[in-house]
Amino acid sequence: MTVALLRARVCGIGLIAPGIEDWQAGAAILDGRRSWETAPLAMQAASFLPAAERRRAGKVVRLALACAHQAVAASGFAAGEIASVFASTDGDAQNTHEICTTLNEPEPSISPTRFHNSVQNAVSGYWTILTKSRAPTATVLGGDEILALGLLEAMSQAVQSKRPVLLVVFDMVMPAPLFAAHPIEGGGAIALVLSADDKAGPGLVVRLSRRGPAEADDAARALPEPRASRGLPEGLRRVHPVGPALPMLAHLATQTSGRSSLAFDRYHSLELSINCND
Repeated sequence: MTVALLRARVCGIGLIAPGIEDWQAGAAILDGRRSWETAPLAMQAASFLPAAERRRAGKVVRLALACAHQAVAASGFAAGEIASVFASTDGDAQNTHEICTTLNEPEPSISPTRFHNSVQNAVSGYWTILTKSRAPTATVLGGDEILALGLLEAMSQAVQSKRPVLLVVFDMVMPAPLFAAHPIEGGGAIALVLSADDKAGPGLVVRLSRRGPAEADDAARALPEPRASRGLPEGLRRVHPVGPALPMLAHLATQTSGRSSLAFDRYHSLELSINCND
């Protein structure tokens, strides 16, 4: 049973993952023009941050902002005019680790910078200040289904507000011992600028479907996968949160229409239709 249907255009894309520094590099891998080799996360666009913010912001903040910067630059929209949604499973886990370590000391003393980086909307705060944006911004938290949660929130906002919305989904590998609570691989970020207006760009239709878990699994397996994404190394497929987005991103990279599916929760899946032909 379909319980929601949302339509928007993909106006800009950002991508950072191990061995992938931007969407251009990712698209070349997804359409078969380049082979993938894992490497540390590279955040070249962090140079757009003023020096003071580069010192204060942790790696996960710089990751999210760098990816956001890519997508907005590609969209043609002014950064300060776009609403934004930042979605993450663990937030700034390194900062959380440092705070927990400090609190365990005989005389704990937490710096103001660590404290303000610990709040979950720190990334959206950095973004709106740096872009001088007065547009709405939201922070979404969730489990491994964070991509589906963030995408549904951003699509809903774009359709309801009739204004472009920036979605950034990001996470980094947590340090030990927190890693045991969420042992993800690689880490990375995906950014999409979505618009419900008649803008240029591939069409994206999202349907939130309710069904039993076995039925959802069968439906996901039945969906055709773009040829390019079939040859991707399993290591990249497991990278959080990039892996679940690879079928969708492969359609966008190869400019081919098709379908994909994202797990939403035990009884729901997010069905995606990508139309690159109009």
